[in-house]
Amino acid sequence: MGRTSPTYRDLLRGVESDLDPFRRALRRESQCDFDRLFERADRHADAAAYLNPTDPERAVLWSILLSQERAIRRLQAAYEDDLDTIEAGGQRC
Repeated sequence: MGRTSPTYRDLLRGVESDLDPFRRALRRESQCDFDRLFERADRHADAAAYLNPTDPERAVLWSILLSQERAIRRLQAAYEDDLDTIEAGGQRC
């Protein structure tokens, strides 16, 4: 028996497809960034599927925001580690 409603990943691909004209208008460097946003949104597909979203864009945006927050947290931790190393008199090579 087939499914009657699309999966979150199907909805995600639909949103990405809807934004394809926007993507094509971007410079190549920005196209890669755009693609990475959707790769990050896909990482949270399991959690977003629990929402059973009627508006998939909302779930996509939350997935992207969560990934961005995680990346920021990791960069801050790396920065603080480097700063601690410098303050301790050592240098990381």
